[in-house]
Amino acid sequence: MQVTFKKAFFIVFLPFAIAFILSCLFRTMNAVLVPTLLHLTQATPSELGLLNATYFLAYALFQIPLGTLLDNYGARKIQSVLFIIGGLGLLLSGVTNHIGVIAIGHALLGIGMSGGLMAAFKMIVQWFPSEKIPILNGIMMTFGGIGILLSATPTEYLVSHYGWKVLNISFGIFAICVAALIYLVVPETKVATEKSSLSKQLKALSEIFKSKYFWSIALITTSVLPSFMAIHGLWIENWLQTVSNAPQSKIDVYLVIMAIAMTISLLSTGYIARVANHFKIPLENILAFLVVIYIAIELVLITAQSNYDWIWWVLLSLISQIFNLSYAVLTQHFQKTHSGRANTALNVVVFSSVFVIQYLIGLIVTASNHYFDLATSYKVSFMLPVLIQAFCLGVFFRLKKELTV
Repeated sequence: MQVTFKKAFFIVFLPFAIAFILSCLFRTMNAVLVPTLLHLTQATPSELGLLNATYFLAYALFQIPLGTLLDNYGARKIQSVLFIIGGLGLLLSGVTNHIGVIAIGHALLGIGMSGGLMAAFKMIVQWFPSEKIPILNGIMMTFGGIGILLSATPTEYLVSHYGWKVLNISFGIFAICVAALIYLVVPETKVATEKSSLSKQLKALSEIFKSKYFWSIALITTSVLPSFMAIHGLWIENWLQTVSNAPQSKIDVYLVIMAIAMTISLLSTGYIARVANHFKIPLENILAFLVVIYIAIELVLITAQSNYDWIWWVLLSLISQIFNLSYAVLTQHFQKTHSGRANTALNVVVFSSVFVIQYLIGLIVTASNHYFDLATSYKVSFMLPVLIQAFCLGVFFRLKKELTV
């Protein structure tokens, strides 16, 4: 089907952009839902960490068959089905206060949102000329920033005025409506004539995982991006309450500022890439330098308590999203036929790491709270990302040295 660029933007790009807004909203909204979840489930920090981490585990595991499904059936059909699954997960979470059932709902939501960005990128490649792809990818990431903004004060307002049940059921219905929008409005397009298989996908991923270059980039990315996602997605509000002693009204403002910072950071990635290319600076070197700054800010947060902790959190928000440049780094390095597999492999590593870090932080908080007050317990647990980042940075430099020999 031949359509003009303008028409394709409205009937193809925008429906997927709306889906990506929801994907980012649902991934980050637990930052403001923690008090409600604690009250609803009476969960311990370790249980809460495991509960929320099920989203990221399901998201990570579904990356493996996702590429095959997108190749075989197209972004339109797969995104529609996935959003129905995500909507059902939200509906399930909305009708119960049992922690196990909510965890199943979170897992379904993780599967449902797992194609948010990859399906959008697939759609852009299928429908738009190659010279428009970079700018359209950037615009799509900006829509994700809108989702992050909506996960702050607007979500806090909805849950405080209408409650957990209405919030989740409403979001679930909306997700299913977006699935219908994509399926009914977006035209069908050709998919691969030669069907790929899960075994081929697994073999392709295993080849990527054997690459030292891949691991050098994956480690430098995993040092920051999963740690920030794990903390921002669940623990940030608890930190601001217990360590910074901030009132809820100020916490809401801080979360909005952090969301704005993340959006600005996403918008800046294209500019940073152009500047790095102009001065012939490898992007991975820039990311390694940012890891050092990130660790320094974390250590200030952990060791020096003040009423201005939120400023450091805003700086971490700005730095964290720059690590999305890793996907561009892998795309540039691997052949065109392997770049998608490399990005899928990176997604598996990143979101599996979010699951582990988010759960371990909750476990450490629960265990250390037997010996320390809650504020100190959070400081102890937040040393985990620092140790991970230091380790990953060391291995990165070792691999980089081996690759240059």
